Amino acid sequence: MLTAPPSVREESHHVAVEFAAGLAHVRAELQFVSAGEKPAEVAYRLAIPPDAALFALEVCNARGCRSGIPNPNRGRGPLNAYDDAVRARGPAQSAGLPAGDARVIHDARGSAIWLRAAPVVRERWLRVRVDYATYAPVHAGVLRLSLPARGMDARAAPMSVQVRAGSYADLRINEVPTSVDRTLEIDAWSPLEFRATAAPRATQETFWKTACGNQSCLHVHAVSPATAAPATDIFLAIDASPSMEGEPRSRLLSTVAALLAQAPPGSQVRALRFAGESAPLLSERKPARDLALAPFAPIAFEAELGASTRFEAAWRSIDALGFASNAARKLVILVGDGGITTGPARPFEAAKRKRVEVAVVNVADRATRPELVRGAQTTGGAVLEVGSEAALAVQSGRSDKLEERLAAVYQPSRGAVSVPPLRTGALELRAGDSITWEGTAPAPATLRWGSRTLVASAAPAEFAPALAAHVLRTQAGRTLELVAVDRADLERAQSLSSEAAHGCERRGPAQRRSGLSSDAAPLALAVERATCALPRTPQKNATTDKPALGSGMPGSPLLSMLRMRIMPVARGCFRRDRAGRADYQVRAVFEFELAEREVVSAKVQGQIAEPLRACLLAAVDGLNIPPFTGKVAVRYPLVTEREPLPSQIELTPATANQLDSVTGGPSSGLPRGE
Repeated sequence: MLTAPPSVREESHHVAVEFAAGLAHVRAELQFVSAGEKPAEVAYRLAIPPDAALFALEVCNARGCRSGIPNPNRGRGPLNAYDDAVRARGPAQSAGLPAGDARVIHDARGSAIWLRAAPVVRERWLRVRVDYATYAPVHAGVLRLSLPARGMDARAAPMSVQVRAGSYADLRINEVPTSVDRTLEIDAWSPLEFRATAAPRATQETFWKTACGNQSCLHVHAVSPATAAPATDIFLAIDASPSMEGEPRSRLLSTVAALLAQAPPGSQVRALRFAGESAPLLSERKPARDLALAPFAPIAFEAELGASTRFEAAWRSIDALGFASNAARKLVILVGDGGITTGPARPFEAAKRKRVEVAVVNVADRATRPELVRGAQTTGGAVLEVGSEAALAVQSGRSDKLEERLAAVYQPSRGAVSVPPLRTGALELRAGDSITWEGTAPAPATLRWGSRTLVASAAPAEFAPALAAHVLRTQAGRTLELVAVDRADLERAQSLSSEAAHGCERRGPAQRRSGLSSDAAPLALAVERATCALPRTPQKNATTDKPALGSGMPGSPLLSMLRMRIMPVARGCFRRDRAGRADYQVRAVFEFELAEREVVSAKVQGQIAEPLRACLLAAVDGLNIPPFTGKVAVRYPLVTEREPLPSQIELTPATANQLDSVTGGPSSGLPRGE
């Protein structure tokens, strides 16, 4: 994640998080130092959540700071005012302030902020601060926020973390209890998991606005306390149509287990699977809390019920079996990929007439079909899209997030929120959950909460920039690209394309007010800038905003990865194969190829036993390979030496006679044992 000359390293990394109204304001402060003689540039990939929006940048050294402003030259070529600054000479009266830029990228590893800053000078620090905003929802009365791991880099500093959670209680970071005045230290390769308890006494609504050019950015957030749900007569309808092949079907069992775990005490469950037709899975009522998953095993691999998703086929079977007459609540939970086949039958209207709620649980990564959403809402049932939580449960074996998300299926509705001028559909709030909506409006807007009308209030000053950036990011797909240079250089870059003026000059323009290089001490660049030296393939895709991948993999991070991931496993393999034998010596050579974030081929050369060979080959499965172009061939020798034998001494006759007397030897006179 750190791209810079070898002498540069990250000295400290501090993260501060503040929660408010369904948003998290995250501030990351990175400090770099250098042991090299020449000033250097640093580039850094900072992993962020997928919905995060960058909104502030500041670059500082001992002489002062520069703040980032939107880059007016965005999209006009591969170079901008910051690139000019790191290659150009500065005026004699230059203040010596640093320069930097930041933008959001999306690549094979996920979303990240790509940072660049300079200069990092020997025995002087360079500090970069970025701010971004992201969602922090509440489910089942629990607030959660996940910040992805930065990566595995030997030059990265551990992260110190502080958090301000407002009215939330029982705050935890990676399950470690914390508080506002406590700082935790986290390794760079570990993700950050924030967890807090939201315990409002009543439903709370927040309606913020802030300026977004000629419009107003709006932010609606509501959270409601959880309640004890009554015992429910539950019918699980599992989608077994062909569209469920692949990832959706692999997530079904975890989702069913989580639904059973969250069912209210005393609830009874039956189940079927359906597509064009239906087939029973569990015809008799069973207590939800005591039900094993064995009856649901066929849903993982059987799909012979037709090539459509007709809920009417499931409803006919459900209606024929009927519900308990004394049930306080009758609920059908449709678990599938959010698809539905519409036709002349109207199963949702039939369910509504019989006072049966139909809830939808979508385990796929796509949005639920509008027809299915409308059908469930007519019956008063919830519609939940849990693809990411179900995938996490399958991958990690932990279902806590999935269970919290699914708890809303059993909770009653607390009303719906709508913003009339924007013609948006109403957002339904379930007890114990939160809802968040963001958008823009040309005029002051009002919020309808049931029969009440709320007027937007100004967002707090500390959250207004975060709110504006996040609204533009989530609603319009617009992300900021910030650059911290002298404003005069920004105007020059806007009026004259840097590429056209000096595209093949490695030194860049002769002089800029933000210039950081000099003849005496030219700046060591992290990335080549001369456009004539760049690859012919496009360096940036204007539609996906993805940077080009580097060719090959640097040797230092690769060796660190091998030492940390392969060597511990290899030691365990050799230890088990040795089995206490002192006269044991084995030599082997790992040979494998890496490409497209995968191990393309792997083998172990050497005269070793097959169980040991299989054990060693399993070690490469845990590698976390960064993206790069081409292939990397690795030969990694492994060896274990013989243990020296203990020294031997010759027994004297007197000592031999004493041993014989104890062991029953030939000179002891004792009877020899068999």
